[in-house]
Amino acid sequence: MHTYVGSIVIILINCTKSATLCRDQIRQKEERIVHANNFGLFYKHINSRLQHRCPIGAFINHSGDVITSDEVKANIFNEYFATTGVVDDGKIPVCHPTVLKRTLETVIFTETDNLGLITVKM
Repeated sequence: MHTYVGSIVIILINCTKSATLCRDQIRQKEERIVHANNFGLFYKHINSRLQHRCPIGAFINHSGDVITSDEVKANIFNEYFATTGVVDDGKIPVCHPTVLKRTLETVIFTETDNLGLITVKM
């Protein structure tokens, strides 16, 4: 029993070290991108972080079958969301007008402004 607990502790310590190392490497990569002063590289990095790359995993339908086909999964989602919607009654909803107290008419950004925002202070 003692060996088992010791093994778990070692695994947890190694996982913590690995997670810290991973975070440090990500931080270093981001710092290199910022300090490169290359907008193309910066926006490429931002866009790569915004894209969701994980597909929807397999799931089981009402019959107990494992569903892996994207088309079948899409149809199942469509059937479900179609049941949760509201039938259109053809009436346009009433929208009350909003009175604006202030408006923003013009915003000007310069390259200098943008560099100041993305520069990391060490």
